[in-house]
Amino acid sequence: MGNHSRSRTNFLTLCVPRPTLRLRPSDFLTKTEFTLNEWKYLTTDQALEDFVVFAKGFTLPSGSQIKLQSADALQPHNTPWIVIGASYPGVRAALLRVRNPDVVFASWASSAPIQAQINMASYYEAAERALPRNCSSDWVAMTKYVDDILMGNDTTEQIRVKRALYVARASRPGGNTTLVQQLSDADILAMSSRDMAEVLMDPLIGFKVSGVLP
Repeated sequence: MGNHSRSRTNFLTLCVPRPTLRLRPSDFLTKTEFTLNEWKYLTTDQALEDFVVFAKGFTLPSGSQIKLQSADALQPHNTPWIVIGASYPGVRAALLRVRNPDVVFASWASSAPIQAQINMASYYEAAERALPRNCSSDWVAMTKYVDDILMGNDTTEQIRVKRALYVARASRPGGNTTLVQQLSDADILAMSSRDMAEVLMDPLIGFKVSGVLP
């Protein structure tokens, strides 16, 4: 997309909605858990309006070498804004075009969901159903086993299971199990249940994308 934009002398910007102003974009790379209080303001209308405010007030940063006829030359009333997105950003692109046609000249929504859903288990259930039965039954049993331990009170078992999961992930081609083995028990225990869920999802994601089990 960047090359496409540059070849046509367009300006490309990446927008990421933030739950609160106190969160910086870099926080999404370093934080593993957000509180309910941090998420409560991230509603659909808020995310859409944030973009509208951003677009209407858009100016180049000070010191930019790009020469414009006026400070507001790139704002929607002077320059067409095209919103592009896939999956959730695709939904946002389509909604912005309908909600704010004065701001968004056009939208390109790719693979945009048409139904809001809180429980995303169905995304993985499709892959689970397509797996050979012996694989899927093992995966379900392993997930239940891990869930029972993580929801329990035995920290020794939690450390053992979490470490084992990370070693398994690091054992793939190109991985490095040494780094995982060097982590302290405190580091391992601090890993969230969501981190473990992502490791458990590896087989389904790999199968869903390539049709091959990792």
